[in-house]
Amino acid sequence: MTFKVCNQARGITKKTNRDEHYRGNYLGSKARFVPVPGEEGKAVAKFKIPRNLVILPRNDCEFELHLNVGVCAKGKKSKLLLFLLGPESK
Repeated sequence: MTFKVCNQARGITKKTNRDEHYRGNYLGSKARFVPVPGEEGKAVAKFKIPRNLVILPRNDCEFELHLNVGVCAKGKKSKLLLFLLGPESK
């Protein structure tokens, strides 16, 4: 069985300087990988941060999302991921 779990998450806004931390015990449970239809060998797992994470592009500008994600398959691996999101409208 292959699944992922989000151990920690952190959201930072550039302009308004919001810095929100989400610890593992508040992030829910495991998310299983499911095959992508029509793409052999690829799978995705969706994970939703349970709080209401509201980003206002005009007020917040750029948003950084730091995730510590663990993937469990035959062994256990953990990796820190960083997503930089820019607003569509400024």
